[in-house]
Amino acid sequence: MEAETTERIDGLLDELAVVLAEWRSATRDHDQAITHQARALATAEHRLCAVLGTLGLQRWRNLVSARAQVYTALDGLDMIRARRIRSEVEAAVADLAAVRADEAERVAVAWRRMGEVATRLVPYGPLVTDATGYSMAELRRLAAAVQKH
Repeated sequence: MEAETTERIDGLLDELAVVLAEWRSATRDHDQAITHQARALATAEHRLCAVLGTLGLQRWRNLVSARAQVYTALDGLDMIRARRIRSEVEAAVADLAAVRADEAERVAVAWRRMGEVATRLVPYGPLVTDATGYSMAELRRLAAAVQKH
C-alpha cells in the first residue's frame, strides 16, 4: 500500500514538474512579448516623430484639414510643410496602428497561454504559489479569464 502511495506521489510530482516548466516558459514568453511590444511601439512612435519633425500630430492634422486657417507666415510655412509630408505621415501613422495591433495580439496570445497553464496548476493548490510567485487567487483569476475567452 505504501509503495502505491509513494508511486502516486512521485507521479504527481513529475506531472507538476512538467506543468511548472510550461509555466516558466509561458511567463518568459509573456515577459518577452511585453518587452518586444514596448520596443516595437517606441520604434514606430520614434519614426512618426521623425517624420513630423517640429510639428505635433494634432497640429499636423489641423494643418492638413480642409478647415485649416493661416493667421501668420509661420502657419503658412507649416501648412506647406504639413501637406508636403502628408504621405510619409500617413504611412507612419498606419505603421504605428499596425504595430499596436500586431503587438497587442502577440501579448494576448502569450497571456492566454499563461492562463491555460494556470488552469492546469490550480488543482495543485497552495503547493504552486511559491513555485510560480503568484497567489492562488491570481492563478484562479488568470485561469478564469482565459476560460471566458
